[in-house]
Amino acid sequence: MLTAEVQRAEAALTGGHEFTATVRDGQELVVALLVASLAVAVAGALVVRRSIVAPLHRVTDVLWHVAEGDLTVAAGIDSRDELGEVARALDHTTGRFRDAVQRITGSAARTAEAAEQVHSAAGDLQELVATFRC
Repeated sequence: MLTAEVQRAEAALTGGHEFTATVRDGQELVVALLVASLAVAVAGALVVRRSIVAPLHRVTDVLWHVAEGDLTVAAGIDSRDELGEVARALDHTTGRFRDAVQRITGSAARTAEAAEQVHSAAGDLQELVATFRC
């Protein structure tokens, strides 16, 4: 009878070791899955950064340049998503502003040239009037 009890105790002990090994294997599997999940999350974050954050920084940079009066910059983003559409609209708007400023600058130069001619003609006219008074 004592032998039977010893055998049962040994069987229970062996079963306990097997249970512990099974739990350990399960823990290792959970840790491996967590590490793999973390790697996927980091890769996803890098993709999001590349597709959203970097173009957004570029658009912001262009807006700061435009705010400082530099109309020569462009976002140059070719993506087909909403951010790409915003970047293309910004590039188009900046180009239109640049064209308008060039037209205004040209008109101002022509106006200054005409004003100089009027001033010169006024001086000539003043001299002519002065010669008739004498």
